[in-house]
Amino acid sequence: MIQKLTRFAAFKALYPTLKHFKLKDIEDCENIVPTIDPMGLVELKSLRLQFCKELKCIVDASLRQVPATAFSNLVELSLDNLPGLREICHDGRPPKEFLQKLESIQVFDCDDMHTLFPPMLLQRLHKLKKASIGNCNKLEEVFELEGLCYGGEEILVLLSSLAALTLFELPQLRCIWKGPAHYLRLKSLKKFEVKHCDRLTYLFSLSLAQSLVQLEEVIVGNCGRLEHIVSEGEDNKGEINVVAANGNDILLPRLRKFGLEDLPSLIRLCPKNYKSTCPATLEELKLYGFLNDAPPFIVELEDNMKTALEVVSGRYSAPLPSSSSSLLLLLL
Repeated sequence: MIQKLTRFAAFKALYPTLKHFKLKDIEDCENIVPTIDPMGLVELKSLRLQFCKELKCIVDASLRQVPATAFSNLVELSLDNLPGLREICHDGRPPKEFLQKLESIQVFDCDDMHTLFPPMLLQRLHKLKKASIGNCNKLEEVFELEGLCYGGEEILVLLSSLAALTLFELPQLRCIWKGPAHYLRLKSLKKFEVKHCDRLTYLFSLSLAQSLVQLEEVIVGNCGRLEHIVSEGEDNKGEINVVAANGNDILLPRLRKFGLEDLPSLIRLCPKNYKSTCPATLEELKLYGFLNDAPPFIVELEDNMKTALEVVSGRYSAPLPSSSSSLLLLLL
């Protein structure tokens, strides 16, 4: 294990062709580029950083020594136990080709970050497929949309490749997507899981919900202030509300699994003037932790499923719609 930054000079000849790089317990290092490699590790496919206490960013663009191709071929990025990490790219516009091929990112135990993807970095993530973020105690938003600088059609395909998003143990998270979310199209999202994010009040805006045509699994648990799954509240001002062809229905045509656990503030699944439709593809519906009277959204589910949900020995139970032969479980 390399312990001192001065020892990296011995490996300088390897950096231009290096494919995989793992750094652990590195001292006296505030950034990877330009400090370790001024050329930007252009051939690197995967980067894992762990227990680097003094690391503040991955790329420091303020030093004006960062090439446009820095990390241009990076596919996987893992950031784990980096208590001093404040941002992925510091100061202004990221390099032109920065993270343009990134498909997977994991961010765990980075307690000094407030925003993971600011707008100018978000615009680089054309191929991002999987993101997992957890145990970041100061993180307030994941995707920041305010300040996007491109116009036209290009801006409408942001995060169009994202297939899986997992968020957990983020006590200060207020927004998953901050700003006008009609700039996003989550047309590839299949799995969405959020747990222990106590400051969230909603998950999707109306325009985002209308783009979830591939969504198969939604798991939400232990979010004490969550009131709606889909909202048209104050945080969505300025959005262009997309209405489905059949009116105000919010359609999730491929949904197979839907789980809600310990959500004491949940009022409705979607706004009053809208309704969600229970698809024939639904295989499993789980409700856990609703110990008092049936919450209001139960009526909404009953209406969507066109069947009554009965409480028997502390469990909600109901048959699936006749169009499906799979097993449905609703648990208290």
